[in-house]
Amino acid sequence: MRVDGDKIRIRTDTALFNAGIVGLVRFLKYIGYDGYRLENDEIVINKEFFERDLATDYIGFIIDSFGKESKMARFMAIDVDESGEDELKKNFENYLNRKTHQTVCDNYEKGDLKELFEHYPKDRLATAKNIQNALKNDSEMEMYLTIAECVWENFQFFFNGFAFLSYGQGSYSIKKGITFEDCIKDFLFDKVKAQIQNEADYQDGKKSVACMQCREQFGKNKGSMIEMTFIKSYIDDMSKKTSTFWNKKADSYICPLCAFVYAFMPFGFFCVDTGAYYKDRLFVNRNGSIESLVGINTTLAEKYAKDPTLKRGNVFNLMIDYELQEMARQQSDGIEVVSLIFNSKRCFYSSNVVGKSLLSIFQNANDSLARMVNSKVKLRDGDYINVFAEVVDNVLNFTNQWILIDTLIRGGASTFVTDNVLQVQVIQNAVKQIGAWKLLKDNVAVEASQGVTDDSNKAHPQKRGKEIKTMEEIKKTVQRAKYDGQLLRKDFGMDADNKMRGYVYKLTNALSTGNRDMFLDTVTRMYGGMGREIPSVLMNVFAGMETFKEIGYAYVIGLNSNFGGDKKESTATDK
Repeated sequence: MRVDGDKIRIRTDTALFNAGIVGLVRFLKYIGYDGYRLENDEIVINKEFFERDLATDYIGFIIDSFGKESKMARFMAIDVDESGEDELKKNFENYLNRKTHQTVCDNYEKGDLKELFEHYPKDRLATAKNIQNALKNDSEMEMYLTIAECVWENFQFFFNGFAFLSYGQGSYSIKKGITFEDCIKDFLFDKVKAQIQNEADYQDGKKSVACMQCREQFGKNKGSMIEMTFIKSYIDDMSKKTSTFWNKKADSYICPLCAFVYAFMPFGFFCVDTGAYYKDRLFVNRNGSIESLVGINTTLAEKYAKDPTLKRGNVFNLMIDYELQEMARQQSDGIEVVSLIFNSKRCFYSSNVVGKSLLSIFQNANDSLARMVNSKVKLRDGDYINVFAEVVDNVLNFTNQWILIDTLIRGGASTFVTDNVLQVQVIQNAVKQIGAWKLLKDNVAVEASQGVTDDSNKAHPQKRGKEIKTMEEIKKTVQRAKYDGQLLRKDFGMDADNKMRGYVYKLTNALSTGNRDMFLDTVTRMYGGMGREIPSVLMNVFAGMETFKEIGYAYVIGLNSNFGGDKKESTATDK
């Protein structure tokens, strides 16, 4: 963030700041302002932009972004008489009883409307109808009440005490005695204008205050700066002991311009229809190009607008498809996905970095992932598993799928679901193996160019006689193991489940504990007792632990599946 003549330059930085940049770009488009341009990792805005009535623009932007889904919009759209008191109590009781409405009426000196809200519990139908009629004749108050709801419902998850949002004793409320316009001006916009108009004053003097965001030094006193604690989950509360700060000095301040960008952070995230309490929010972060940063988040937000029931997993899939296309065009190194997750009435940020290796996994596993996007499995013990979400989280956290596969098999999930999870794990292993082989190959080439002799390259796979398989070869081996399991099940006929239950149980135990001897001994006893030859693919279990589990679990899935019919297979456990 810096002033450059008659321009303001804002550069990409951390994820939350970049979410503010995306929100700011959307704001500029909303008001139809074209005095800006995107230059690689910077957005350049004309100074004269800050002479606008930004408070009014910002309030209108809140309505445009969040108002359509507000309860106020739904309340104003219903026919009170037709709905009846029961529906009113069910859908709008808590909303119409909020103290927020009375506070806003006080702020704008609307005593008559305040009395209606106060009277609502005493006569619901008549009062609700009177409130509707009053607001239809006063669109400005309808707007302000909608803003209050939008701020309370959305801003509290990003900010603590921000302008018109007040926080105290563990709860949020709308500030009393001051209008929305005056709140946002006093808190931010007037300070931003002062900083731009009096830049020399900010730079002159002792320069005792540094902006924690842009690191610019300012000569003004702390009163001209803004405490960074208004951003939720960012730094410790500055009202606490000073010992929590470096050198016991509470210096977590940012300049008004940086705070201005953060003010648009809620508009940079987009919702997904998950979360135990409220909808989660996602933001896809990438530095290097603001155009790409805005592009991917805008694309996903538009997808959500068309289908507001999208789950977090669906959005990840859309995001990965988009990023794979971007990688093909720009050779991107990867992206960061920031989630604002709600759980048990609390929220927290979660971040995953999706680099080239992970994108390669998602790209190759796209078909398997697409087949289980809506897979929610009920296990025998009654627990539910959102399979797609579990698989994606495992990939993002560099965790294998073996525990999930074992849980699904023991829980009685359909082999269609379990097989798709296994396919993702096979691809995870293949990408890891091929990547390690490529790295080793590159290292050997570098060593050779530096005159390193062949004798010193003993780690080279080809010099050890080790075969490096392609991804397709690995997949074929796994499919062969599954096929052999299906053949054995076919031989047992209609009573296969009863006859093979103990066999499958022993194999699953051997796989979960990594006991290859137990696995092969169990297989030998089964085929020996039947007078049949052990399938050759099962003799590869000693090639490595990952190979053992790939082949072993594929074989067990085959034992549990209908021959040639696993794509159509469905069980009562899958919902």
